[in-house]
Amino acid sequence: MQIAIGTCFDYRVPIDQQLAQIATTPFRLISLGGDPNHSGYLATQGRFRLSGLAEEHGIAIDSLHAPYGPKHDIAYSDSESRMASVCRIALVMAAAVELDAKTVILHLQSWPVEAGIQDVDSLLRSLEALVESAENMRIRLTAENLPGEVANLFLRRALAEFKSDYFGFCYDSSHDQLGPGKPYEVLEEFADRLFAVHLSDNDGLEDRHWIPFTGIVDWERVCYILHKARYAYPLLLEVENNGQIPTDEFLAKSATAATRLRTLILS
Repeated sequence: MQIAIGTCFDYRVPIDQQLAQIATTPFRLISLGGDPNHSGYLATQGRFRLSGLAEEHGIAIDSLHAPYGPKHDIAYSDSESRMASVCRIALVMAAAVELDAKTVILHLQSWPVEAGIQDVDSLLRSLEALVESAENMRIRLTAENLPGEVANLFLRRALAEFKSDYFGFCYDSSHDQLGPGKPYEVLEEFADRLFAVHLSDNDGLEDRHWIPFTGIVDWERVCYILHKARYAYPLLLEVENNGQIPTDEFLAKSATAATRLRTLILS
């Protein structure tokens, strides 16, 4: 089981500098964050540059986080806006294929949900096209849990509707602490559909993206569920620093936490 880190840890650090610093740690996998302007993965030249940087530093691109927000909302009730969003997500999936990334992580709707703007039937129509594309491209499309009752409903309907080997679940431990329901229930329910994890900690009040073991998440329970599910995909930390401490120190602490999590899962 490999450990990975998302490039969202500090978008103020250029991607070439990030990879050079990550290369000095035990991390050998990265996930490109949901701001494509940082890494440039949506542009042909950007992908060419990323491939070269990754090869230079001995790092593989494991996954891409699709952009999120109104321009990428695949649950819009308005069909024109929804289809435009579907096309944008399809471009992300094509970029993943070119970068040899195995997984695309997806928000099923904008967050927070806007009443009357999004609906689950529209979401399912979008996913019908995107899941078929994932099957043709042979990449894993993963739906991430988001806070809120409506987001929870959308996630459950999507996973119930599409049983494809190329569509599954990305568990976000920080979002899980913000509800709805009891923490860890969604992980236990969909552990057999896991393709990815976004691991970070918080205080139960905001989505803070702290390094694991610095907040309220019950990591022993999370790791036990992952162990029981025989989770074998990368352990991806979606943590944020944003200049609070030196980058090298932050990455070292993150790698230590990721290694500790791996030990708990495998023990």
